[in-house]
Amino acid sequence: MNPTSGKGKGAAAGALVLQVLKDLGHETLDLSANSAADALAAARKAVTSGAVRALLVVGGDGVVHLGVNACAGTNVPLGIVAAGTGNDAALTLGLPLNDPAQATRNALDNLTNPRTVDLLAGKSERGEFHAFNTVSAGFDALVNRRANRMTWPKGPRATPWPWFWNSSSFRVSSTEL
Repeated sequence: MNPTSGKGKGAAAGALVLQVLKDLGHETLDLSANSAADALAAARKAVTSGAVRALLVVGGDGVVHLGVNACAGTNVPLGIVAAGTGNDAALTLGLPLNDPAQATRNALDNLTNPRTVDLLAGKSERGEFHAFNTVSAGFDALVNRRANRMTWPKGPRATPWPWFWNSSSFRVSSTEL
């Protein structure tokens, strides 16, 4: 869980998700950490060691990216509870927004038959990674970083140039490669 996602929405959503899991009789393993790198290391260890049968992430697209990189190349399904600002990955997948309890139940309902999605494998100066949904570099990455720092407007409307996303962003799937 990313407690800072969605301007603090992630903490409340995470608490609700834990309560729903408890109420439904599921055991949980908290993989929260003090940094994204530590959380990724903990998630990868849990996934590869067999300590978990699924990974459920709560937050925005950043924590989805973390979950994708923990589960990529394994048979461990990834569940997503959207609690970020833009929630692009959840929107792309048609997952519930603003309803952590329902998103948790949906993830549990689909554990036995998870959806398969394409990932993009990449390499940067920080190492190898996998990406899902959107890959940005250059100017659009700089605009996104600035938009994420803005306090107004909130959410997807933080980027005031709608034409920009249509002309410069791209999505990659294995069928387009």
